[in-house]
Amino acid sequence: MMKMKRMGVLPQKNKHNGGYRLVFASCCLYLLVAFTSMPTVDADGSSLRSRNVSSNEQTIDVMAADANTRRSLQADCIDMTTTTFTDGNSVKRDCTWLADRIKEDTTNAVMDTYCNQIPGYRLHLAAVVCPATCGRSCPALADNCKDTSAIVGRVALKKRKKCSWIAKSERRLAKYCSTEAGIRSRGDAACPKTCGKCGQSIVKAAVVTPSPVPPTPKPPTPRPPTPKPPTNPPTPPPTPRPTTAPTELVDPCAESGNPSLQSCQVSTSLRCATPDGIPCDQITSTMKCQQRPKRLRFRYQGAQCYLGNNDQDREFKCYSAFSGTDGLKSTRITVLGKSDDGRTQHLYLNKNVNIGDEFDVWGASYLPDTPNGELRKELTILLQDSGNKIRVSMLLQLDCTRYDLAYGNRFGALDLLYYDNELQGRVPTNVKIEYKYGITNSGNNGAKLTKLDTTRHGKSESLIFDLGVQNPRSSQNGIGVCEDLAVVKAETINLAQRRKYSTTMAVSAENSASLPCGGSASFSFTAGDN
Repeated sequence: MMKMKRMGVLPQKNKHNGGYRLVFASCCLYLLVAFTSMPTVDADGSSLRSRNVSSNEQTIDVMAADANTRRSLQADCIDMTTTTFTDGNSVKRDCTWLADRIKEDTTNAVMDTYCNQIPGYRLHLAAVVCPATCGRSCPALADNCKDTSAIVGRVALKKRKKCSWIAKSERRLAKYCSTEAGIRSRGDAACPKTCGKCGQSIVKAAVVTPSPVPPTPKPPTPRPPTPKPPTNPPTPPPTPRPTTAPTELVDPCAESGNPSLQSCQVSTSLRCATPDGIPCDQITSTMKCQQRPKRLRFRYQGAQCYLGNNDQDREFKCYSAFSGTDGLKSTRITVLGKSDDGRTQHLYLNKNVNIGDEFDVWGASYLPDTPNGELRKELTILLQDSGNKIRVSMLLQLDCTRYDLAYGNRFGALDLLYYDNELQGRVPTNVKIEYKYGITNSGNNGAKLTKLDTTRHGKSESLIFDLGVQNPRSSQNGIGVCEDLAVVKAETINLAQRRKYSTTMAVSAENSASLPCGGSASFSFTAGDN
Protein backbone atom coordinates (compact mmCIF):
# COMPACT_ATOMS: atom_id res chain seq x y z
CA MET A 1 0.00 0.00 0.00
CA MET A 2 2.74 2.35 0.87
CA LYS A 3 4.65 1.41 -2.23
CA MET A 4 1.68 1.99 -4.50
CA LYS A 5 1.07 5.38 -2.92
CA ARG A 6 4.61 6.47 -3.45
CA MET A 7 4.51 5.25 -7.00
CA GLY A 8 1.38 7.30 -7.58
CA VAL A 9 2.95 10.45 -6.20
CA LEU A 10 6.19 10.24 -8.10
CA PRO A 11 4.70 10.40 -11.60
CA GLN A 12 2.63 13.50 -10.66
CA LYS A 13 5.71 15.25 -9.33
CA ASN A 14 7.72 14.42 -12.46
CA LYS A 15 4.95 15.80 -14.63
CA HIS A 16 4.96 19.09 -12.74
CA ASN A 17 8.72 19.51 -13.00
CA GLY A 18 8.63 18.71 -16.71
CA GLY A 19 6.28 21.70 -17.34
CA TYR A 20 8.74 24.10 -15.79
CA ARG A 21 11.47 22.65 -17.90
CA LEU A 22 9.39 23.20 -21.06
CA VAL A 23 8.77 26.87 -20.17
CA PHE A 24 12.43 27.38 -19.38
CA ALA A 25 13.49 25.87 -22.71
CA SER A 26 11.00 28.07 -24.64
CA CYS A 27 12.35 31.24 -23.04
CA CYS A 28 15.91 30.28 -23.89
CA LEU A 29 14.94 29.60 -27.52
CA TYR A 30 13.17 33.02 -27.77
CA LEU A 31 16.17 34.89 -26.41
CA LEU A 32 18.47 33.03 -28.79
CA VAL A 33 16.34 34.01 -31.80
CA ALA A 34 16.11 37.63 -30.63
CA PHE A 35 19.85 37.80 -30.07
CA THR A 36 20.69 36.42 -33.48
CA SER A 37 18.26 38.81 -35.24
CA MET A 38 19.61 41.97 -33.57
CA PRO A 39 21.41 44.42 -35.98
CA THR A 40 25.16 44.53 -35.74
CA VAL A 41 27.12 47.74 -35.33
CA ASP A 42 29.98 48.74 -37.59
CA ALA A 43 33.18 50.53 -36.61
CA ASP A 44 31.76 54.04 -36.81
CA GLY A 45 28.77 53.16 -34.58
CA SER A 46 26.11 53.14 -37.30
CA SER A 47 23.55 50.35 -37.26
CA LEU A 48 23.77 47.65 -39.96
CA ARG A 49 20.83 45.41 -40.83
CA SER A 50 21.43 41.68 -40.48
CA ARG A 51 21.74 39.60 -43.64
CA ASN A 52 18.83 37.38 -42.73
CA VAL A 53 16.21 40.21 -42.74
CA SER A 54 13.26 39.45 -45.00
CA SER A 55 12.48 41.48 -48.16
CA ASN A 56 9.27 42.86 -46.58
CA GLU A 57 11.22 44.29 -43.64
CA GLN A 58 13.70 45.90 -46.05
CA THR A 59 10.84 47.57 -47.97
CA ILE A 60 9.38 48.95 -44.72
CA ASP A 61 12.78 50.35 -43.73
CA VAL A 62 13.23 52.09 -47.12
CA MET A 63 9.75 53.66 -46.88
CA ALA A 64 10.47 54.86 -43.31
CA ALA A 65 13.79 56.36 -44.39
CA ASP A 66 12.10 58.15 -47.33
CA ALA A 67 9.41 59.54 -45.00
CA ASN A 68 12.06 60.69 -42.52
CA THR A 69 13.94 62.42 -45.35
CA ARG A 70 10.79 64.24 -46.48
CA ARG A 71 9.96 65.27 -42.93
CA SER A 72 13.44 66.74 -42.57
CA LEU A 73 12.99 68.57 -45.88
CA GLN A 74 9.61 69.89 -44.72
CA ALA A 75 11.47 71.70 -41.94
CA ASP A 76 13.27 73.65 -44.72
CA CYS A 77 10.04 74.51 -46.60
CA ILE A 78 10.38 78.21 -47.51
CA ASP A 79 8.53 80.86 -49.49
CA MET A 80 9.10 81.42 -53.21
CA THR A 81 10.63 84.90 -53.02
CA THR A 82 10.77 85.46 -56.78
CA THR A 83 7.26 84.19 -57.60
CA THR A 84 3.98 86.11 -57.39
CA PHE A 85 0.27 85.38 -57.18
CA THR A 86 -2.79 87.55 -57.80
CA ASP A 87 -5.06 88.95 -55.11
CA GLY A 88 -8.82 89.45 -55.35
CA ASN A 89 -8.28 92.53 -57.54
CA SER A 90 -6.08 90.66 -60.07
CA VAL A 91 -3.02 92.55 -58.81
CA LYS A 92 0.26 90.64 -58.63
CA ARG A 93 1.42 90.17 -55.04
CA ASP A 94 4.37 88.47 -53.32
CA CYS A 95 4.86 86.70 -50.01
CA THR A 96 6.04 89.89 -48.27
CA TRP A 97 2.73 91.57 -49.11
CA LEU A 98 0.82 88.55 -47.78
CA ALA A 99 2.82 88.50 -44.54
CA ASP A 100 2.04 92.21 -43.96
CA ARG A 101 -1.69 91.63 -44.58
CA ILE A 102 -1.77 88.72 -42.16
CA LYS A 103 -0.12 90.83 -39.43
CA GLU A 104 -2.65 93.65 -39.94
CA ASP A 105 -5.68 91.33 -40.03
CA THR A 106 -7.39 90.63 -36.71
CA THR A 107 -10.23 88.46 -38.03
CA ASN A 108 -8.22 85.75 -39.87
CA ALA A 109 -10.04 86.75 -43.06
CA VAL A 110 -6.74 87.03 -44.96
CA MET A 111 -5.62 83.58 -43.81
CA ASP A 112 -8.99 82.08 -44.79
CA THR A 113 -8.83 83.74 -48.22
CA TYR A 114 -5.24 83.01 -49.21
CA CYS A 115 -3.91 80.19 -47.00
CA ASN A 116 -6.59 77.86 -45.70
CA GLN A 117 -8.19 75.04 -47.68
CA ILE A 118 -11.97 75.45 -47.60
CA PRO A 119 -13.75 72.09 -48.13
CA GLY A 120 -15.25 71.92 -51.59
CA TYR A 121 -13.23 74.86 -52.95
CA ARG A 122 -9.88 75.20 -54.66
CA LEU A 123 -6.72 76.09 -52.77
CA HIS A 124 -5.45 79.61 -53.40
CA LEU A 125 -2.18 79.81 -55.32
CA ALA A 126 -0.69 81.87 -52.46
CA ALA A 127 -0.81 78.81 -50.20
CA VAL A 128 1.72 76.93 -52.35
CA VAL A 129 3.79 80.00 -53.33
CA CYS A 130 4.12 81.17 -49.70
CA PRO A 131 3.96 77.99 -47.57
CA ALA A 132 6.11 79.41 -44.75
CA THR A 133 4.00 82.57 -44.46
CA CYS A 134 0.79 80.51 -44.51
CA GLY A 135 2.16 77.92 -42.07
CA ARG A 136 1.63 75.11 -44.56
CA SER A 137 3.85 72.29 -45.79
CA CYS A 138 5.28 72.09 -49.30
CA PRO A 139 3.13 69.72 -51.41
CA ALA A 140 6.19 68.31 -53.21
CA LEU A 141 7.71 67.20 -49.91
CA ALA A 142 4.59 65.53 -48.53
CA ASP A 143 4.63 61.76 -47.91
CA ASN A 144 1.81 61.35 -50.43
CA CYS A 145 3.11 63.82 -53.01
CA LYS A 146 0.29 64.84 -55.32
CA ASP A 147 -1.03 67.82 -57.29
CA THR A 148 -2.96 70.53 -55.44
CA SER A 149 -6.22 72.15 -56.49
CA ALA A 150 -4.59 75.59 -56.80
CA ILE A 151 -5.26 77.46 -60.05
CA VAL A 152 -2.01 78.37 -61.79
CA GLY A 153 -3.45 81.08 -64.07
CA ARG A 154 -6.16 82.09 -66.51
CA VAL A 155 -6.70 82.20 -70.25
CA ALA A 156 -9.47 83.54 -72.51
CA LEU A 157 -13.03 83.08 -71.28
CA LYS A 158 -11.66 82.59 -67.75
CA LYS A 159 -10.63 79.00 -68.52
CA ARG A 160 -8.89 77.65 -65.43
CA LYS A 161 -5.37 76.35 -65.88
CA LYS A 162 -5.49 73.24 -63.70
CA CYS A 163 -2.79 70.59 -63.32
CA SER A 164 -4.73 68.13 -65.50
CA TRP A 165 -4.99 70.80 -68.21
CA ILE A 166 -1.23 71.39 -68.08
CA ALA A 167 -0.44 67.67 -68.33
CA LYS A 168 -2.29 67.30 -71.66
CA SER A 169 0.34 69.17 -73.69
CA GLU A 170 4.12 69.12 -73.89
CA ARG A 171 4.04 72.82 -74.69
CA ARG A 172 2.11 73.56 -71.47
CA LEU A 173 4.47 71.41 -69.45
CA ALA A 174 7.40 73.37 -70.86
CA LYS A 175 5.65 76.66 -70.06
CA TYR A 176 4.50 75.98 -66.48
CA CYS A 177 7.07 73.42 -65.25
CA SER A 178 10.77 74.20 -64.89
CA THR A 179 13.35 71.86 -66.39
CA GLU A 180 15.94 72.40 -63.66
CA ALA A 181 15.94 70.60 -60.32
CA GLY A 182 13.98 72.12 -57.46
CA ILE A 183 10.69 74.02 -57.20
CA ARG A 184 11.19 77.16 -59.32
CA SER A 185 7.76 78.10 -60.77
CA ARG A 186 4.08 78.31 -59.83
CA GLY A 187 3.46 75.14 -61.79
CA ASP A 188 6.16 73.29 -59.86
CA ALA A 189 4.68 74.32 -56.51
CA ALA A 190 1.01 73.70 -57.36
CA CYS A 191 1.48 70.61 -59.56
CA PRO A 192 4.56 68.74 -58.23
CA LYS A 193 3.35 65.36 -59.47
CA THR A 194 2.54 66.61 -62.99
CA CYS A 195 5.84 68.53 -63.18
CA GLY A 196 7.87 65.61 -61.76
CA LYS A 197 9.01 67.59 -58.71
CA CYS A 198 8.04 65.18 -55.92
CA GLY A 199 10.68 65.14 -53.16
CA GLN A 200 12.27 68.40 -54.38
CA SER A 201 12.32 71.56 -52.27
CA ILE A 202 11.87 75.22 -53.18
CA VAL A 203 15.02 76.79 -54.62
CA LYS A 204 16.24 79.69 -52.54
CA ALA A 205 16.88 82.97 -54.30
CA ALA A 206 20.56 83.49 -54.93
CA VAL A 207 22.10 86.25 -52.89
CA VAL A 208 24.99 87.94 -54.67
CA THR A 209 27.62 89.21 -52.27
CA PRO A 210 29.84 91.85 -53.84
CA SER A 211 33.52 91.07 -53.71
CA PRO A 212 35.42 93.44 -51.45
CA VAL A 213 37.31 96.05 -53.41
CA PRO A 214 40.76 96.76 -52.02
CA PRO A 215 41.19 100.40 -51.08
CA THR A 216 43.06 102.45 -53.61
CA PRO A 217 46.31 103.63 -52.07
CA LYS A 218 46.57 107.37 -51.91
CA PRO A 219 49.65 108.81 -53.60
CA PRO A 220 52.02 110.57 -51.26
CA THR A 221 51.46 114.27 -51.04
CA PRO A 222 54.46 115.96 -52.69
CA ARG A 223 56.14 118.61 -50.71
CA PRO A 224 56.25 121.97 -52.44
CA PRO A 225 59.77 122.96 -53.42
CA THR A 226 61.37 125.66 -51.44
CA PRO A 227 61.13 128.86 -53.50
CA LYS A 228 64.37 130.43 -54.45
CA PRO A 229 64.68 134.18 -54.47
CA PRO A 230 64.29 135.52 -58.02
CA THR A 231 67.33 136.89 -59.73
CA ASN A 232 65.30 139.58 -61.56
CA PRO A 233 62.20 141.42 -60.30
CA PRO A 234 58.88 139.77 -61.43
CA THR A 235 57.19 140.95 -64.59
CA PRO A 236 53.86 142.76 -63.90
CA PRO A 237 50.71 140.86 -65.13
CA PRO A 238 49.30 141.94 -68.49
CA THR A 239 46.34 144.30 -68.61
CA PRO A 240 43.10 142.28 -69.39
CA ARG A 241 41.25 143.03 -72.60
CA PRO A 242 37.87 144.78 -72.24
CA THR A 243 34.88 142.40 -72.25
CA THR A 244 32.03 143.04 -74.73
CA ALA A 245 28.75 144.22 -73.24
CA PRO A 246 26.27 141.35 -72.55
CA THR A 247 23.38 140.91 -74.95
CA GLU A 248 20.09 141.92 -73.33
CA LEU A 249 17.70 138.92 -73.06
CA VAL A 250 14.16 139.43 -74.29
CA ASP A 251 11.49 138.05 -71.96
CA PRO A 252 9.23 135.94 -74.19
CA CYS A 253 6.40 136.44 -71.72
CA ALA A 254 6.57 140.26 -71.67
CA GLU A 255 3.21 141.79 -72.46
CA SER A 256 4.68 143.93 -75.23
CA GLY A 257 6.40 140.95 -76.83
CA ASN A 258 8.57 141.65 -79.83
CA PRO A 259 6.65 143.65 -82.41
CA SER A 260 9.16 142.72 -85.11
CA LEU A 261 8.14 139.05 -84.78
CA GLN A 262 4.54 138.45 -85.80
CA SER A 263 4.33 134.79 -84.72
CA CYS A 264 1.27 132.82 -83.63
CA GLN A 265 1.93 129.80 -81.40
CA VAL A 266 -0.57 127.94 -79.23
CA SER A 267 0.46 124.88 -77.22
CA THR A 268 -2.02 122.41 -75.75
CA SER A 269 -2.01 119.92 -72.90
CA LEU A 270 -4.54 117.28 -71.86
CA ARG A 271 -4.57 115.67 -68.42
CA CYS A 272 -6.93 113.29 -66.61
CA ALA A 273 -7.12 112.64 -62.86
CA THR A 274 -9.56 112.01 -60.02
CA PRO A 275 -10.59 114.99 -57.84
CA ASP A 276 -8.05 113.89 -55.21
CA GLY A 277 -5.21 113.92 -57.76
CA ILE A 278 -4.81 110.25 -58.77
CA PRO A 279 -3.94 110.07 -62.50
CA CYS A 280 -6.55 108.22 -64.52
CA ASP A 281 -4.02 105.71 -65.81
CA GLN A 282 -3.19 104.77 -62.19
CA ILE A 283 -6.73 104.15 -60.97
CA THR A 284 -6.91 100.75 -59.32
CA SER A 285 -10.15 98.91 -58.71
CA THR A 286 -10.79 97.17 -55.39
CA MET A 287 -13.87 95.52 -56.80
CA LYS A 288 -13.74 92.09 -55.24
CA CYS A 289 -15.43 91.85 -51.85
CA GLN A 290 -13.00 90.58 -49.20
CA GLN A 291 -15.31 90.54 -46.18
CA ARG A 292 -19.05 90.05 -45.68
CA PRO A 293 -20.80 93.43 -46.23
CA LYS A 294 -22.70 95.39 -43.62
CA ARG A 295 -24.61 97.32 -46.23
CA LEU A 296 -25.65 96.85 -49.85
CA ARG A 297 -27.07 99.47 -52.20
CA PHE A 298 -29.09 98.28 -55.18
CA ARG A 299 -30.86 99.93 -58.11
CA TYR A 300 -34.02 98.34 -59.49
CA GLN A 301 -33.80 98.38 -63.30
CA GLY A 302 -36.47 95.77 -64.12
CA ALA A 303 -34.36 93.27 -66.12
CA GLN A 304 -35.16 89.57 -66.40
CA CYS A 305 -33.21 86.83 -64.61
CA TYR A 306 -31.28 85.76 -67.70
CA LEU A 307 -29.86 89.28 -68.13
CA GLY A 308 -27.88 89.03 -64.89
CA ASN A 309 -24.10 89.57 -65.02
CA ASN A 310 -22.13 88.50 -61.95
CA ASP A 311 -19.33 86.18 -60.85
CA GLN A 312 -21.37 83.82 -58.67
CA ASP A 313 -22.25 81.58 -61.62
CA ARG A 314 -24.41 78.67 -60.42
CA GLU A 315 -24.43 79.82 -56.79
CA PHE A 316 -26.76 82.71 -57.67
CA LYS A 317 -30.30 81.45 -58.13
CA CYS A 318 -32.99 83.43 -59.94
CA TYR A 319 -36.50 82.13 -60.73
CA SER A 320 -39.32 83.96 -62.46
CA ALA A 321 -43.07 83.34 -62.74
CA PHE A 322 -46.02 85.11 -64.36
CA SER A 323 -43.74 86.59 -67.12
CA GLY A 324 -41.12 87.71 -64.59
CA THR A 325 -40.46 91.45 -64.61
CA ASP A 326 -42.30 92.15 -67.91
CA GLY A 327 -44.37 95.27 -67.28
CA LEU A 328 -43.28 95.37 -63.64
CA LYS A 329 -42.50 99.09 -63.43
CA SER A 330 -43.28 99.13 -59.72
CA THR A 331 -42.64 96.26 -57.34
CA ARG A 332 -42.59 95.39 -53.67
CA ILE A 333 -39.14 94.14 -52.69
CA THR A 334 -38.71 91.81 -49.73
CA VAL A 335 -35.23 90.86 -48.51
CA LEU A 336 -34.77 87.99 -46.03
CA GLY A 337 -31.59 86.63 -44.42
CA LYS A 338 -31.21 82.97 -43.46
CA SER A 339 -29.43 82.13 -40.19
CA ASP A 340 -26.34 79.95 -40.20
CA ASP A 341 -28.27 76.94 -38.91
CA GLY A 342 -31.00 77.51 -41.52
CA ARG A 343 -33.81 77.58 -38.94
CA THR A 344 -34.80 81.26 -39.02
CA GLN A 345 -35.22 84.07 -41.54
CA HIS A 346 -34.70 87.74 -40.65
CA LEU A 347 -36.64 90.45 -42.52
CA TYR A 348 -34.16 93.11 -43.67
CA LEU A 349 -36.36 95.08 -46.09
CA ASN A 350 -39.96 95.30 -47.31
CA LYS A 351 -40.76 98.35 -49.47
CA ASN A 352 -42.16 99.49 -52.82
CA VAL A 353 -39.75 100.76 -55.50
CA ASN A 354 -40.06 101.97 -59.08
CA ILE A 355 -37.69 101.41 -62.00
CA GLY A 356 -34.57 103.51 -61.42
CA ASP A 357 -35.06 103.74 -57.64
CA GLU A 358 -32.14 102.96 -55.33
CA PHE A 359 -32.48 101.26 -51.94
CA ASP A 360 -30.24 100.00 -49.12
CA VAL A 361 -30.12 96.68 -47.29
CA TRP A 362 -28.55 97.01 -43.83
CA GLY A 363 -27.24 94.29 -41.51
CA ALA A 364 -28.42 93.92 -37.90
CA SER A 365 -26.00 93.75 -34.95
CA TYR A 366 -28.70 92.54 -32.55
CA LEU A 367 -28.92 89.15 -34.25
CA PRO A 368 -26.95 86.45 -32.37
CA ASP A 369 -25.11 85.22 -35.48
CA THR A 370 -24.14 88.72 -36.74
CA PRO A 371 -22.88 90.62 -33.66
CA ASN A 372 -20.73 92.97 -35.79
CA GLY A 373 -23.68 94.16 -37.85
CA GLU A 374 -22.82 92.28 -41.05
CA LEU A 375 -25.51 90.81 -43.27
CA ARG A 376 -26.21 87.10 -43.10
CA LYS A 377 -24.42 84.82 -45.56
CA GLU A 378 -27.47 84.06 -47.71
CA LEU A 379 -30.17 86.51 -48.82
CA THR A 380 -33.55 85.70 -50.37
CA ILE A 381 -34.96 88.57 -52.48
CA LEU A 382 -38.60 88.54 -53.63
CA LEU A 383 -40.21 90.85 -56.21
CA GLN A 384 -44.03 91.06 -56.01
CA ASP A 385 -46.59 92.81 -58.18
CA SER A 386 -49.59 94.85 -57.02
CA GLY A 387 -51.59 91.64 -56.64
CA ASN A 388 -48.96 90.22 -54.22
CA LYS A 389 -47.92 87.57 -56.74
CA ILE A 390 -44.24 86.66 -56.48
CA ARG A 391 -42.89 87.40 -59.94
CA VAL A 392 -39.16 86.89 -59.21
CA SER A 393 -37.31 84.99 -56.48
CA MET A 394 -33.51 85.32 -56.08
CA LEU A 395 -30.92 83.66 -53.81
CA LEU A 396 -27.78 85.76 -53.27
CA GLN A 397 -24.57 84.61 -51.51
CA LEU A 398 -22.66 87.15 -49.37
CA ASP A 399 -19.83 85.03 -47.92
CA CYS A 400 -17.04 86.81 -49.80
CA THR A 401 -14.42 84.29 -48.66
CA ARG A 402 -16.21 81.59 -50.69
CA TYR A 403 -18.25 83.38 -53.36
CA ASP A 404 -17.31 86.23 -55.71
CA LEU A 405 -19.14 89.49 -55.06
CA ALA A 406 -18.19 92.77 -56.72
CA TYR A 407 -19.84 96.09 -57.11
CA GLY A 408 -21.25 96.59 -60.57
CA ASN A 409 -22.62 93.03 -60.56
CA ARG A 410 -26.14 92.63 -61.94
CA PHE A 411 -28.40 90.17 -60.14
CA GLY A 412 -31.46 89.82 -62.36
CA ALA A 413 -33.46 93.03 -61.98
CA LEU A 414 -31.05 94.55 -59.43
CA ASP A 415 -27.72 96.33 -59.98
CA LEU A 416 -25.27 96.36 -57.04
CA LEU A 417 -24.10 100.00 -56.78
CA TYR A 418 -21.80 99.73 -53.77
CA TYR A 419 -21.23 97.94 -50.48
CA ASP A 420 -19.64 98.61 -47.08
CA ASN A 421 -17.62 96.33 -44.80
CA GLU A 422 -15.08 96.65 -41.99
CA LEU A 423 -12.04 95.63 -44.04
CA GLN A 424 -12.51 97.72 -47.21
CA GLY A 425 -14.87 100.48 -46.09
CA ARG A 426 -17.16 101.70 -48.86
CA VAL A 427 -16.45 100.37 -52.31
CA PRO A 428 -18.21 102.58 -54.91
CA THR A 429 -19.30 101.45 -58.33
CA ASN A 430 -18.49 104.71 -60.05
CA VAL A 431 -15.37 106.87 -59.90
CA LYS A 432 -15.40 110.56 -60.76
CA ILE A 433 -12.64 111.77 -63.09
CA GLU A 434 -11.77 115.21 -64.49
CA TYR A 435 -10.30 116.05 -67.88
CA LYS A 436 -8.23 119.26 -67.91
CA TYR A 437 -7.83 120.87 -71.35
CA GLY A 438 -4.94 123.36 -71.17
CA ILE A 439 -4.06 126.11 -73.71
CA THR A 440 -0.93 128.29 -73.56
CA ASN A 441 -0.11 131.23 -75.84
CA SER A 442 3.61 130.78 -76.49
CA GLY A 443 3.71 133.34 -79.30
CA ASN A 444 4.80 136.99 -79.26
CA ASN A 445 1.35 138.54 -79.61
CA GLY A 446 -2.07 138.14 -78.10
CA ALA A 447 -4.44 135.74 -79.81
CA LYS A 448 -8.10 134.83 -79.98
CA LEU A 449 -9.31 131.25 -79.80
CA THR A 450 -11.66 130.48 -82.66
CA LYS A 451 -12.15 126.75 -81.97
CA LEU A 452 -11.80 124.45 -78.97
CA ASP A 453 -13.26 121.01 -79.67
CA THR A 454 -12.98 117.69 -77.89
CA THR A 455 -13.92 114.12 -78.73
CA ARG A 456 -14.53 111.86 -75.74
CA HIS A 457 -15.30 108.18 -76.27
CA GLY A 458 -16.40 108.85 -79.85
CA LYS A 459 -18.64 111.88 -79.08
CA SER A 460 -17.60 115.38 -80.25
CA GLU A 461 -18.24 118.54 -78.23
CA SER A 462 -17.29 122.23 -78.41
CA LEU A 463 -15.71 123.75 -75.28
CA ILE A 464 -15.73 127.42 -76.40
CA PHE A 465 -18.71 128.22 -74.19
CA ASP A 466 -17.14 126.41 -71.18
CA LEU A 467 -13.93 128.37 -71.81
CA GLY A 468 -15.73 131.70 -71.32
CA VAL A 469 -17.64 130.47 -68.25
CA GLN A 470 -14.63 129.00 -66.46
CA ASN A 471 -12.28 131.88 -67.43
CA PRO A 472 -14.31 135.08 -66.96
CA ARG A 473 -11.21 137.29 -67.27
CA SER A 474 -10.70 136.08 -70.81
CA SER A 475 -12.41 138.72 -72.96
CA GLN A 476 -14.10 137.20 -76.01
CA ASN A 477 -11.97 134.07 -75.76
CA GLY A 478 -8.76 136.09 -76.00
CA ILE A 479 -5.48 134.79 -74.60
CA GLY A 480 -2.50 137.03 -73.81
CA VAL A 481 1.20 136.38 -74.38
CA CYS A 482 2.33 133.39 -72.25
CA GLU A 483 -1.12 133.22 -70.65
CA ASP A 484 -2.52 129.85 -69.57
CA LEU A 485 -6.20 128.94 -69.86
CA ALA A 486 -7.89 125.70 -68.92
CA VAL A 487 -11.27 124.00 -69.22
CA VAL A 488 -12.22 121.19 -66.83
CA LYS A 489 -14.83 118.61 -67.77
CA ALA A 490 -15.91 115.97 -65.28
CA GLU A 491 -17.49 112.61 -65.88
CA THR A 492 -18.12 109.37 -63.99
CA ILE A 493 -16.77 106.01 -65.14
CA ASN A 494 -17.91 102.57 -64.05
CA LEU A 495 -15.18 100.20 -62.92
CA ALA A 496 -17.34 97.09 -62.96
CA GLN A 497 -15.98 96.22 -66.41
CA ARG A 498 -12.50 96.84 -67.76
CA ARG A 499 -12.50 99.16 -70.76
CA LYS A 500 -10.42 101.78 -72.55
CA TYR A 501 -11.22 105.50 -72.32
CA SER A 502 -9.83 108.05 -74.76
CA THR A 503 -10.27 111.77 -75.48
CA THR A 504 -8.73 114.31 -77.85
CA MET A 505 -8.68 118.10 -78.16
CA ALA A 506 -8.13 120.48 -81.08
CA VAL A 507 -7.50 124.24 -80.84
CA SER A 508 -7.53 126.94 -83.54
CA ALA A 509 -6.48 130.55 -82.88
CA GLU A 510 -5.64 133.78 -84.67
CA ASN A 511 -3.25 136.44 -83.37
CA SER A 512 -3.53 140.22 -83.63
CA ALA A 513 -1.68 140.13 -86.95
CA SER A 514 -4.35 137.77 -88.35
CA LEU A 515 -1.88 134.88 -88.47
CA PRO A 516 -3.53 131.50 -87.77
CA CYS A 517 -2.17 128.74 -85.54
CA GLY A 518 -3.44 125.74 -83.68
CA GLY A 519 -2.60 122.64 -81.68
CA SER A 520 -3.94 119.27 -80.57
CA ALA A 521 -3.48 116.68 -77.81
CA SER A 522 -4.85 113.28 -76.80
CA PHE A 523 -5.06 111.06 -73.72
CA SER A 524 -6.16 107.46 -73.20
CA PHE A 525 -6.18 105.01 -70.31
CA THR A 526 -7.65 101.67 -69.30
CA ALA A 527 -9.47 101.12 -66.01
CA GLY A 528 -11.83 98.64 -64.44
CA ASP A 529 -11.85 95.06 -63.26
CA ASN A 530 -10.03 92.41 -65.29
